[in-house]
Amino acid sequence: MSSPVWITSAGLLGTLTERVSTSTSVIALGDNVDYKIVSGKLPSGLFFSTTGTIFGIPFSVKDITRSEFVVRATDQYGITDRTFFLDVSGATPPSWVTAEGVLNLGPSYQRY
Repeated sequence: MSSPVWITSAGLLGTLTERVSTSTSVIALGDNVDYKIVSGKLPSGLFFSTTGTIFGIPFSVKDITRSEFVVRATDQYGITDRTFFLDVSGATPPSWVTAEGVLNLGPSYQRY
C-alpha cells in the first residue's frame, strides 16, 4: 500500500465571487483519507473540513485576491501534500450617476 494519491490537480481551484455561498472539494484516493490545511490560509469567510470540503461565503475584497494553502491528505499508509490557490473576485468599480463636472454647492460654497 502507499500514501494517498491526489486526484485534484495542484494549482488554481477556481475563482469565487465575494458574498456568494460556495462549496468545493479536494480529493485524494486512499484508505479513509483525512484532510487538513498545514500551511497558508483560505480566503476569509471560508472553512475546511476533514473530508476535504471547502465551504462558506467569501468576505468582500477590494480586487481579485488570491489565497494559497497546502492541504495534507493522510491515511493509514502515509501522507501527501498538495498546494492549491483560490481567487476571490472583488467588487466592481462604482458607477457614477452624477454627471462629471463642477457641482453647485449652494450658499457660501457656491461655484461661479
